[in-house]
Amino acid sequence: MRVAIVVHRFPQLSETFIINQITALIDAGVEVQIFSYYRPDPSQKLQPQFKAYNLQERVRYGVPLPVNRVKKYTNFVRHINHKRLSFFNSLNFFKFGKEVLNLRYFYRALLFADYNEFDIIHCHFGPIGHDIVQLRSMGLLKGKVVTSFHGYDFQNRDILDEFRQYKQLFKNGDGFIANSNFTYKSLVALGCSPIKLIVIPVSSSSKVFDFQASNVRESAKVFKILTIARLEEVKGIEYAIGGMHLLQQKFNFGNFTYNIIGSGSLENKLKELVDKLELSNKIHFLGSKTQDEVFKFLLDTNVFLLTSVTTNAGAAEAQGLALLEAQAAGVPVVASRTGGVPDSLIDGETGILVPEKDVDAIASAIIKLYNDPTTSGEMGARGRTFVKENFDQEALCTKMISFYNKLLKANSARS
Repeated sequence: MRVAIVVHRFPQLSETFIINQITALIDAGVEVQIFSYYRPDPSQKLQPQFKAYNLQERVRYGVPLPVNRVKKYTNFVRHINHKRLSFFNSLNFFKFGKEVLNLRYFYRALLFADYNEFDIIHCHFGPIGHDIVQLRSMGLLKGKVVTSFHGYDFQNRDILDEFRQYKQLFKNGDGFIANSNFTYKSLVALGCSPIKLIVIPVSSSSKVFDFQASNVRESAKVFKILTIARLEEVKGIEYAIGGMHLLQQKFNFGNFTYNIIGSGSLENKLKELVDKLELSNKIHFLGSKTQDEVFKFLLDTNVFLLTSVTTNAGAAEAQGLALLEAQAAGVPVVASRTGGVPDSLIDGETGILVPEKDVDAIASAIIKLYNDPTTSGEMGARGRTFVKENFDQEALCTKMISFYNKLLKANSARS
């Protein structure tokens, strides 16, 4: 089976689920080619799998659409040759409307200039799925189009308006993957046919199970709390910080440290809040980390915290991959009851769900786990089993390949 994986930027430290999925497909014997609109940030660390699987040989990068109008059309002329006459299909105003006038689809098509026939074209995030079904309808790509939705792509109002609620994508796309029941219901509400839709969660690398829990947590003198998240509104980090403040002020508990792994647009604002609450000696911003670095932090953590919220624009956590990584490492979790988060743990068994934005509930849950190490340990053990049984990367990959085959067989039946 020949599968194209199409992404916005590859690799991305914050999108470990994509590289995990790619390596699982390769391990399963699938012929994978990666197509990325943009190159990664050169200052970013690379995930170990990128080199281990020699993914640099499998990825092709697109030609960015110039912002400057003169450069945009000059480059257009430069890229046209006799082998690419079919690319003029991407300029058919009468069929595809004013979307084609900015040359968006022409530049997207350049990514596939040398490779354009596949069994499956798997797009990550709705906007990319929209692009690809359009390119296929222009005759520039061949293959069944599958689109995975992950969160912002079906919740951000500006994106939904730009892509007209994905009407064309839902009509012309062949298959769709939701990462949680919450995502599934949201996509159906937008107009996606349930017949084309399946739930396949994203998962952490199975390598996390290679790390065996030690006595580091039990012997630690300081109670360690960890969050792994983008520093954006939907992650609700300010409420986690508020919970840390309450640990000291209400519960008179100061024997803790709170590490935050991740980066984002709210980093400076959150650091200012930490300084204002005089918690800079307790709360540490560690920036982005590779999966292996994250796993090492998890092994030395007592509680994992994810205080996601529903944003002012209505966006919510679609799944919460970091919760799975924590539970796989045997760490009990405390998380907000929001979006698709309840799918990623068992409340009272592998962790504790708390109401959104409730700093008192956050602090109380942490104190409960601190005061009862036996229950905390049992939750960690059950969490590890829960992830193994429900989010095994190999099993999820098998389910996805079965979905691919179902789409291919449907095509054969019609022909």
